[in-house]
Amino acid sequence: MKTELMLVTPEMARAWLKNNEGNRLLRNSAVLEFVEIWNRGEWKVTHQGVAFSKSMRLLDGQHRLSFIAALPDGTQVPLNVTFDADEESFPVIDVGIKRTTADAYGKSAGLASVGRLFAKIHNSSQTFGLTNQYVLPFIQWCEPEYESLLTFCPTSARLWSSAAVRAAAIYQMKRGHDADFVKLAYHSLVHSDFESMPHACRAMVQQQMSGRLSAQKSSDLFIRSVRAFDSEQTFRVNRILVKDLGASIAEAREFIARDMKKGPAVAGPKVAKPEAKSSALKQTNLRSKYLAALDSRAA
Repeated sequence: MKTELMLVTPEMARAWLKNNEGNRLLRNSAVLEFVEIWNRGEWKVTHQGVAFSKSMRLLDGQHRLSFIAALPDGTQVPLNVTFDADEESFPVIDVGIKRTTADAYGKSAGLASVGRLFAKIHNSSQTFGLTNQYVLPFIQWCEPEYESLLTFCPTSARLWSSAAVRAAAIYQMKRGHDADFVKLAYHSLVHSDFESMPHACRAMVQQQMSGRLSAQKSSDLFIRSVRAFDSEQTFRVNRILVKDLGASIAEAREFIARDMKKGPAVAGPKVAKPEAKSSALKQTNLRSKYLAALDSRAA
């Protein structure tokens, strides 16, 4: 068995995919994930690549090759390619535990979850394409306020210590709201201290008791919590209404993007530049091209 670092072209990928027999069903979401990684310049060469048996049967890497096959002709993708792998190794390939963002950067799971939520908001409320590289700047951006919030209130409580609620508290502190007010409000929610709660937080608790709040609806919970942590409240709030969730999330997205540009951590860092012989790569929407290719095959 031998492994070589090669510059794989779409033509090579299409030829190799003809030897793809007995693999799991192709997951288009996984292929599109590689498209996003490439488009953002996050492609990195690792020990993982593609592998062939002695008979040149493709044992591993069908999603990588499917992504490369959709690139403009002439593009070169650096990739480790293994030849003469043991055919009997196929059942044990890719059965390990996937490394989480927290694992990758040695951060707490709570901090990683909050950073991932901010990354999701920045990514047009989509979880698609949220690679570890993409999420890292958001973790770095929110980490100081996260540590301050958790130092003040390290206790956890179902729903109220969810990523959405913590992110809302951090977001309001980032926007310049009174940090003491925000932390005290968060503390009152986590400890069910109804007497100390601002009126908006009480309204949130009532909505939670009526079943209208759920950690599964993270965007809605985030926006409601943002309003609950508003330190400029000068009136009694009996209920929190979200009339236009899309507009509220768009406002948060704009602030996050603008505020992150002030510091060294910028969303979507260029980790590696794609290699191409033609500028066509920059002019081609690879995701649309790949989906169009799937449609044409189906037809």
